[in-house]
Amino acid sequence: MTICSPPRGVQLTAVLERAGLSHRPTRSCSRHRQRYGNGREDITRFERSLAVDQLRATGALLAFAMNGEALPVQHGYPLRLIVPGWYAVASVKWLTGIEAIDEPFTGYYQLDKYQYERDRDGQAAREPVTLQQVRSLIVEPRSDHAADRGETLIRGVA
Repeated sequence: MTICSPPRGVQLTAVLERAGLSHRPTRSCSRHRQRYGNGREDITRFERSLAVDQLRATGALLAFAMNGEALPVQHGYPLRLIVPGWYAVASVKWLTGIEAIDEPFTGYYQLDKYQYERDRDGQAAREPVTLQQVRSLIVEPRSDHAADRGETLIRGVA
C-alpha cells in the first residue's frame, strides 16, 4: 500500500490578507496566472480567477511540496494552486503570479473555455465549470454496516 502525504503549502487567503486584500470588498477576485513551456515569453498564458469568498470557502492552497519532496515539474513546480472540490482547471500549475482585481475576470480560459453549455427554454445557456459534480455510488459495504477495525473492501461506481 502506498501512503501519500498531503501537499505542503500555505493558504492562499493568508497570502492575500498579508498583502492587504482583507481590506478590499469581498467581491474582489484573484486572477491566477501560469506560463508554461521552456520559459519562452510568446507562450500562451493560462489565467483563471476565483472570487475571494470562493477561495476562503475552499481552503485553496499554494502548494510547493508533496510526499515530503519539492513539487515535481509535471505537478506544477515550483508552485501550484490547489482548489479542493473544484475541477482541476481551477488548480493552476506553474503559478507565476496572482493579481487582485475588483471586477470579474474575462480571460479566454475563464469565459470561452471550460464552460457547460445547456439548453434552457430553447436558448443556449453557458455557465463556468466550478465545483466537481461527482456522481458515484458506494454499493458495498451498505450504509448501515459498521466496519471492524482494519482493512475494509469498498466497492462502487463513479
